[in-house]
Amino acid sequence: MRDEVGRFTKGLIPWSKGKKGIHLSVLSEFKKGHIPWNKGLTRSDPRVAAYADAQRDRVKKNCEFCGKEYEVNKFRDKTTRFCSGKCRSRWLGKKYKSVNSFYRKEHNKYVYLHIWINKTFGKANKCEMCKIKNKSIYHWANKTGNYLKERSDWLELCPKCHYRYDIERGIRQFEA
Repeated sequence: MRDEVGRFTKGLIPWSKGKKGIHLSVLSEFKKGHIPWNKGLTRSDPRVAAYADAQRDRVKKNCEFCGKEYEVNKFRDKTTRFCSGKCRSRWLGKKYKSVNSFYRKEHNKYVYLHIWINKTFGKANKCEMCKIKNKSIYHWANKTGNYLKERSDWLELCPKCHYRYDIERGIRQFEA
């Protein structure tokens, strides 16, 4: 049972109480002396041959970071872009550390401004539109879109009012 806020109340009996040692499915448990399905199978067995053939089909690709040619399984052809994890991490580092990177300029401004606002003005603790103070989450919402470091440029809003406020200003689209 839960209270009006959604927390578990005292006296709740969990569904698993008293089920220790009881197996809920006979099909999924391993029994002593049971022989695994793949014991003694060879590559000529049709169950194994299909899997082995899929593993043998390989495609050659070029790494997007270092340009080296490498091979991958056919089913990974559309998802893989790098020859190794090392190249991928170097590529990500180059992307995010670049001077002209969006993440370095715009995204970091946005993130650090919100951190600065929380430190300077404190955590938002009420909604200035609906005047409710008993919710657990509140946001700092920007009034003008200029993101100034002035208290007059910011509103404390609950998530519901913040969403509505952004729709009114044309920042968000209504999602039905």
